[in-house]
Amino acid sequence: MIGKVIQGYTVISSTNDLVVLAYNPKACEPWVVWRVDKDKDTYSGSYFLTLTSAATEFFTRSFAIYY
Repeated sequence: MIGKVIQGYTVISSTNDLVVLAYNPKACEPWVVWRVDKDKDTYSGSYFLTLTSAATEFFTRSFAIYY
């Protein structure tokens, strides 16, 4: 999914296509972390102002999918 554009956000990182981190420099909150369902649709988005906050959420969700 890396490089895919979803709702104006470009996916820059993915954990087994189950959790993605995406960026849109034109958005009010330019960073988002989404879960991805079996049909490759995104849901449960959390939006952030900073990469640091988004990365923390991305890693938290990424590790949670295995527990």
